[in-house]
Parts: sequence; structure tokens; C-alpha cells
Amino acid sequence: MKTPYLIQRMSFKEKTEARNFDAVISMDYMGSSEFEFGALPASLKVLAKAADGLVLRMFKSYTDCEGRRLCIVACSEADIDEYAGFIDELAKGMKCEYRTKEMTYFREAMTGKDCMGKNYSERLVKAEAWWDIVNHVIFTFGKDRAERIVDAVRATRDAKKAEGKAEWF
Repeated sequence: MKTPYLIQRMSFKEKTEARNFDAVISMDYMGSSEFEFGALPASLKVLAKAADGLVLRMFKSYTDCEGRRLCIVACSEADIDEYAGFIDELAKGMKCEYRTKEMTYFREAMTGKDCMGKNYSERLVKAEAWWDIVNHVIFTFGKDRAERIVDAVRATRDAKKAEGKAEWF
């Protein structure tokens, strides 16, 4: 597993009948070309291929400012075990030992305050979930949100299967 660098910030859309990834998740504009040119679909394909075996684990050690527990979604338990150490660093915010390509606002979601002490809920950019597109790991706060992500990955896989796009399953 590589040190997190390309982490896509995401938020949840209002619930609709559609369940695929694009209907459930809204991607924040990251401002770097590394997040474009097929990087997101490539990672989603990895997750879709593992859709039936995706693992969701809740962590007691981290909660957001509303008390929801951290949940990590990954292709295997081993991936979650390995990634958990990275979460420890990401939780440090600007004091993290390494830098991601773009700001994650992960610590801000935990504390409810941005680095200037302002309420996180008043920010224009508010991440509710994060997707490491290199390590194919998604994390969010709240089991219900994590389950929506898993369902969205599976629904996307099923839609691609119905279209006959074998590289997705």
C-alpha cells in the first residue's frame, strides 16, 4: 500500500431511486490533473471487481464532530489493517508527516473547525467522504454512509455488467 497522496473529497447527494456511484456521490473539484484523465474510473473498476467482497470496518478511535464513527471501505481486511495507520496521520491535519496532493479537510470534519477556528459547517468545501484513488480505499463517518458507498459500488458494477463491460466485473 502506498502513502496516501491522491485523495478525492466527496459528499453525498440527496437520496434518489438511482443507486449507482454517480447518483449517490458528488465529487469535489480537486484542481489537479492527477484526478482526471481516467484515474477515478480506474479505481472504481478495482472496487467494482471486488464488490461482493468489499469490507467495511468501523473504528471507535475516530469520530466526526457529530459523533459518527469512522468507517473504512476496502477490498480486503488486510487493506484496512494497513490503511488504518495512514488514518492516524491524516487525522493530524496540517501536522501530518506527509502531504496529500490537495487538502482533505479530514481533520476539520472531525473537529468541526477549520484551521482558522471557523465552523467547518460554514465552509464552501465540506467533505463527507474521502477516496484514496491509488490504494482503492474509501472512508467516511457513519456506518449508513459507508453502506451507501458499498451499495453504490455494487450498483455500478451491476449496471456495467448489464452493459456487457467485462472490465468492471
